Amino acid sequence: MRKVILSFSLLLFFSFFSDKVFAQKKDISELFKNANLAYDQGEYEKATKLYQKIIQSGIKNAKVFYNLGNAYFRNKKRGLAILSYRKALKLNPRDEDTKINLKFVKLFTIDKIEQKNTPLFLKLFFSVRNLATLDEWTLFASSLYFLGMIFLIVFVLFRKGKRLFLTLISFFLILFLLTCIFLSSKIYSETIIKRGVVVVTQSEVRSGPGEDYTLQFNLHEGLEFLIKGEKESWYLILLPNGGRGWLKSEAVGII
Repeated sequence: MRKVILSFSLLLFFSFFSDKVFAQKKDISELFKNANLAYDQGEYEKATKLYQKIIQSGIKNAKVFYNLGNAYFRNKKRGLAILSYRKALKLNPRDEDTKINLKFVKLFTIDKIEQKNTPLFLKLFFSVRNLATLDEWTLFASSLYFLGMIFLIVFVLFRKGKRLFLTLISFFLILFLLTCIFLSSKIYSETIIKRGVVVVTQSEVRSGPGEDYTLQFNLHEGLEFLIKGEKESWYLILLPNGGRGWLKSEAVGII
């Protein structure tokens, strides 16, 4: 009797849970549809609010961030558009539409700060690393590890094809090590390094974290940078050309 009651309780729980998930998906789908409709009708402010509502619900979707970036750009908020495109690329780094739109929006930014020269091999390394997300590199590394283990077990059990085994295991080992290098770099890039973008029209960069420090220069909407430190409501930023200073946190969107 207790088993029947327990089974019935579990059935009710899973039924309630699945209905709740289904209802949530339906609500999100409706929000996305309404946001797209608002965008098509030129109601860009309304569209941004609806896309933001989807994101605030916990949904992390490249398409939503991409559409949000488009709506921000149409609403002349280029800094927030760049921020949204960057978040979309973190989720789907191979999406050409997002890359093209990001490049297009950056043409309208005021600050044209050139990055320090990067060696060709590093550019190639970063290009390959950025072809996949952190989860994809993790999955690829795990798959190579388990495939290597399977080959090793098969060889130990049957002791046949020693030359073929050594060739395959060497190939998997090299590929696995390269994947681990890319994975480590991706982890460092996305969890250790902090990046930001100016999301206000103009903001002052000072020599220290406070209004009483010397004004060094002004930054404008859409400029991207590294965040090297934080104190109270200020960020210590590092520009692509090596310049640095303190910027108010309210002017910064974290990528």
